[in-house]
Amino acid sequence: MTPQPRNDDRSPDGGFTLVELIVAIGLIAILFSIFSAGVVVMVHDQDRTRSVADAATQARKVFDTMDKAVRGAAALNQPVLSGNDWYLEFLTSDVKNSGAPFCTQWRVDTATQTLQQRTWPNSTGTVTATPWLVLATNVVNKPAATPPPFTVVVANSVNVRQQLQVNLSITSPTGHGAGLVSTLVARNTTTATQTNVLAGGVPINPVCTQVGRP
Repeated sequence: MTPQPRNDDRSPDGGFTLVELIVAIGLIAILFSIFSAGVVVMVHDQDRTRSVADAATQARKVFDTMDKAVRGAAALNQPVLSGNDWYLEFLTSDVKNSGAPFCTQWRVDTATQTLQQRTWPNSTGTVTATPWLVLATNVVNKPAATPPPFTVVVANSVNVRQQLQVNLSITSPTGHGAGLVSTLVARNTTTATQTNVLAGGVPINPVCTQVGRP
């Protein structure tokens, strides 16, 4: 008996039906959406990690600069909030060069969100300060925030050196940040340091008053 051919509407080379193609495309779209969402989350996490690391790196650099400067200070003024900006002055001897004393002023400029520094010779008469040097950017301390960016603790029988408590909020351009909270010790100060005696929270005999606070 001769075998009869099968009556099959679909030939071996017929391919996929339209419904099968639509279902396959839909599944691919769902998988692609899941993959894309995962990539976006991963990129955001990487950006956040990088931003926090950048802010922390800047905070460490600022700490090193401030620690070195305060360590050699001979006298610290009490910090002052002038307008919306915080100011701190201290006196240092230039031991590397002539040994002549000079003044350093730090400013937290809330308008530009920067920590700035300038210096001038501690001498009588007219003196000229250097231009402001930016030590840190994206410093977001508020003018009347508690605690303030600078707090000076006078020397006493327990802590025989003046101390500077630093509390800076430093962010990255993306808004992620790292705080700089530390206590720095002015090793060249004593209980007899001229700015150690206060009246109403202000030194009776402040240092570095030639330039003032703009």
